[in-house]
Amino acid sequence: MSGKARVGGQALQNSAYTFFGEMRKEVGFDAAAVIERRGIDLHYSEFGMGGGSSPTGTAAARDPAAAARTPFYGVWGAYNGATDPWAPPELGASCNQPQQLLQRLH
Repeated sequence: MSGKARVGGQALQNSAYTFFGEMRKEVGFDAAAVIERRGIDLHYSEFGMGGGSSPTGTAAARDPAAAARTPFYGVWGAYNGATDPWAPPELGASCNQPQQLLQRLH
């Protein structure tokens, strides 16, 4: 496994932990405990390109390869054109072709 794949995989795992923590804190539901207790596999079923490159949602990807490495990161906050990851022409042109964008990593 390449270093890039390990980083992306670790970031995806971290996003699951973040989700579990937010569910406990905000909703009072311990999703991780239910998954563990029932022996449920966690499957990500949404496909989207967040366009971010930071787990805190504070940085937009600078190029298509960066967006493809961490498709589960977005950019948080009220909309601001200056921080819109899809505004630069290089990324904006890619957002209509997410499969091709992800294939650039291979």
